[in-house]
Amino acid sequence: MNLKESLNISDEMWDRFKAWKPSVGMDKDTDDWVKLRMEIYDFILHCYKSYEFEDPVIELGSWSLVPGGDFSYFSDKYSLYRTNISYGNGKAPIDFLLDATDMSQIANESVGCLIATDILEHLPDPFRALGEFYRVLKNGGYALITVPFYFEIHGDDYFRFTKLGLEKALAEAGFDDVTIGCKGDRPLNIQAVARKNKRFSLLLLGGGTRCSHIEQFKKRFRVITTDTKKDAPSISVADKAYLTKEFSSPDFICRLKDIILQEHINAVLPSSHYSIEALMVGRNDLVKLGVTVLMPDNEITGKCLDKTKTAELFKKAGLSIVPTYDESAPSFPMYFKAPKSAGARDSFLIVNEHQLRGLSENYDSFILQEYMEGNEYTVDVLCDFTGKLILAVPRLRIEKSDGEIVKGRVLHEKKLISHIEQLTQSTIFNGLITVQCFEKNGDFFFNEINPRFGGGLTFSIASGAPFIAFLERMLAGEKLDYYEDWIDNLTYARAYRDFSVPKAKKTESLFL
Repeated sequence: MNLKESLNISDEMWDRFKAWKPSVGMDKDTDDWVKLRMEIYDFILHCYKSYEFEDPVIELGSWSLVPGGDFSYFSDKYSLYRTNISYGNGKAPIDFLLDATDMSQIANESVGCLIATDILEHLPDPFRALGEFYRVLKNGGYALITVPFYFEIHGDDYFRFTKLGLEKALAEAGFDDVTIGCKGDRPLNIQAVARKNKRFSLLLLGGGTRCSHIEQFKKRFRVITTDTKKDAPSISVADKAYLTKEFSSPDFICRLKDIILQEHINAVLPSSHYSIEALMVGRNDLVKLGVTVLMPDNEITGKCLDKTKTAELFKKAGLSIVPTYDESAPSFPMYFKAPKSAGARDSFLIVNEHQLRGLSENYDSFILQEYMEGNEYTVDVLCDFTGKLILAVPRLRIEKSDGEIVKGRVLHEKKLISHIEQLTQSTIFNGLITVQCFEKNGDFFFNEINPRFGGGLTFSIASGAPFIAFLERMLAGEKLDYYEDWIDNLTYARAYRDFSVPKAKKTESLFL
């Protein structure tokens, strides 16, 4: 049986093989080359018949004049765009130029299917390209990928992937639904169908600089953020980002409702003090849209935002609070705080009467708290929707900047965790909160509850505390038990990272 018959090649395709003038470094007369091209052709045709894709479909590295490389039949069902990094000899139909390692002209989550046949081996950084594939694909989108294995070096040829190597690279890019196939132990070609699985859509209010948090949430959620600035770093990390007015704007909730409907949002999560207050105002409207607001109910949240009322929650649980002073009998040094202070905002360390007098003239009400010289702790807490405690992970605050942790150590402080149990048994919290306190002479003195995740949540996650996985399971309706199998006594530090911020013209991307 000859090659044409063994591969069941049509007369038309066979004529194309015989007429093809190969690229530099490619021998068209070898059986391997014909077999490789037919494997690719059969694989893509099988995917076309077996899967339903969303529009648009983009082919990367398109060179449809190559036998077995014409996938124009996709245009019968989908909007097909053929792209390459250059126009080559100018004969192949290319809709626009596209670099697979930098597809910045394509918006996040705007492509239904990517076809990438034998291009990864030609890229000096194929791993970056796979990250771009994941970024531009829609929730539930597909990447159809082939790479050569036992095949000659052809042109600028950088890489060869094994099955496990390609699977690992796709997993690290974010794909968690990957099917890999090849023929035998010495395959010419390895094929992959990688799907960006549909996930719960999480709307994070005010992404700002919380890029590490977004990256962690993206491992389980489709993450959409809002911001007031086009150049916010989080825009480069989130699956999608929307510009909004300030949280205090009367139009903010209306804009939020539009985003929720357009993106089919499942849950909303606050990221800052200001976003909490905005959510309290619009909560009922959002809940009517079927959205879960991941913070305690408004009554409890309001008490968390007011330091005086927060102290009442601690007292109700039988917990000690940071001692306070009467204005007429101060003891320096001490902290001056507005009732609704947050982080470093409206909170001051004062050391004399002159400072106290100056600040008191500028605030209608304030709290004077003892300056505690003991260890300072933040506890990352997760409660289910009934208020049951699921996770409590204390972090020793070794160093902080502008009220947020910079360096910390995750510690299994049993006494502190038992205090958190008391707190959550006396008051119904749900979702992510952080609790702050000081340790002095073996006792703990509490001062704050923030009804949102803390800046150091990523420290707890790195220690093995599955906050984000448990949030996903809660939204799926699962019942969870208390979990404490995370790693004790690990120290973490936060550092600056650099991001390439898209130019304004690139925000008007293709396939928005």
